[in-house]
Formats: sequence, structure tokens, C-alpha cells
Amino acid sequence: MLWRKGVVCAAVLIFLVPLPWAQKAPVNEVTVFFTGFVRGNYGPCGCAAGPAGGVSRRAGYSKAFAEDHSGALLHVDAGNYLQPPGPRSEMINRLMLESMQELPLAVMNLGIEDLYWWNTLSGEGVGDTQVISTNLVSEAPGLPQPAKYAVVIIPADQTALGRDLRIGFLGIADPKRVKPNARFRGVDPLEAVAAVKAEVMEKADFLIVLADVSRSRGEIPQVLRQLAEQNSEIIAILVTERRYRLYDPVQINSATILSSVERGRYLGQLTLLLDSSGAVAAVKPDSIELKEGLPEVEALRSKAEWINAQLP
Repeated sequence: MLWRKGVVCAAVLIFLVPLPWAQKAPVNEVTVFFTGFVRGNYGPCGCAAGPAGGVSRRAGYSKAFAEDHSGALLHVDAGNYLQPPGPRSEMINRLMLESMQELPLAVMNLGIEDLYWWNTLSGEGVGDTQVISTNLVSEAPGLPQPAKYAVVIIPADQTALGRDLRIGFLGIADPKRVKPNARFRGVDPLEAVAAVKAEVMEKADFLIVLADVSRSRGEIPQVLRQLAEQNSEIIAILVTERRYRLYDPVQINSATILSSVERGRYLGQLTLLLDSSGAVAAVKPDSIELKEGLPEVEALRSKAEWINAQLP
């Protein structure tokens, strides 16, 4: 079902999706917060009715969530986190980079518009964030290649497994959207995933795909369907959305496909329920509207206000 502007609720998509291989009752959980197509929107949207979003609210909500929940959590982004080049984009993106460290953002997929800032994203300014792309290849001499995947380790003391949990992340982007002057070329996502899957599965318990491949007219792109159908190791595909739309999750094979909301108005939430062996027994998708009244991180809020004061 497609929720259209004006009828989107503050908290939606709350249900449990058991996975096909589930044999044992869940004993532990990990929460993955995600966004996509934020595009440098550091504050609430300029909407007349209920401005939502903002990095200070995202950070504030997640910190409050961590205080109330014992399970592990991490933040990821499906692509296009930074603002494209413009008159004040460098000033705004300094705040966006700071927010990546404040959350902290564990993994960021290199979206098509993020390619403008690859020199920055491949440097030290991103802190501990792992910036990845499984199917985008640098073609400029001396330009670093993005990592093909990331593995996030959840320490044993944060789980009930008696060992570390290892989550593998792949990042894909629509190769047709790569611009001629991007200094990158895009290869087929299915081929790119197939080429690296064996290597990453030696280091990970299961996979999550971050995808800058948006829906068209509400339909799941064929490439995402094929990814899910051909790779049972993928338990979630988190997708960018370029419009103000909030979609119900779609289950294909073992993968829950869940879309973001543009400009960071909503925070995607995917809770992974683990069994005693560390396998994902079920997933619980949710989406939280970052509306007024949520807790905020004061440092980020103050810097956002300062930037607003500089803008015409």
C-alpha cells in the first residue's frame, strides 16, 4: 500500500516478518536506523503542515531510543546524504559530516549525487563511517576506489550469542544515473554483487544491501527483485526514495525491501530478531516521523540555526 502526502501517520509499518529459514525463537535483537536521499537537508523540511526531519532530531531520537532499549543499534545511509554543489553546500556539508560522526553513521552507500564529494568522503573527514559502493568504479587516475563492502561487528557483550555478530553491507547505485563527468562508471549490480558475495560471506553472518535505486510509480525495480530472489543471504534491502512517499515493506525471498523518505523527514527502522545461533529469525520494519517535540542534540541544533542565519 502507498501512503500519500497528507495521510501519512507518525508511526507506521509496525509488523513482524518471519524469515523462511527461522527455526528457533528470537533471543536477541539489533536495530538498524537508516535514511536515503537526505541531500544535505540538515533541518526540518519547509513544509507548511508539520515540518519534519533534521539531523539534530535524528540523533536525539536515536540516543533516547538507545537509553530505553538494551539491544545493539547502528545507523546507515542508502545514498545521497550530502547536498549537491551549490552556493552554500560546503558550509552545509560540514554539518552533515559532523552529524555522521555524532550518530555515528556506521555505513554509507555512495549514491550518485555523493560522487560530487568523493574526494571528501574518501578522506579522514568521515571519521569511522565506512563509505562503500559495490558497483561504482573510479575511472580517474589517482582517484581512490570505494570499498566494495563493509562488515560491521556487533561485540559479543552486546548480544546474547556468546560471540560477535557480523553484518555485511553491500552498496549499489543505478548505473544509468551515473553522469558522464562523474569520474565513475557503474557496472551491473547483479554482476557486482555476485563477484564479491563469496568474499564478504566469509566474514559476515548475513547481508544487508543499501540501494540508491528508487522505485518507479511505486514498483520495486527489477534489479532489486532479482537481487532478493538470487541471494538468500540478503535479509534486507534499504532503498532511497526521491519523493515524499512512504511504502509498506515488501518481502521477497529472505529479503525485506524497505524504502526511505526523501530529505530525512522519516527515520527508517529495521529491527532484526536473532535466534540463539545468530540467524535472523524475523524482522520488524518501522518508520518514525521526525516531528517537532522529539528530543534533539543541542550541538547539531545550534549549528543548524547558525547556518539558517547565514542564508538569504
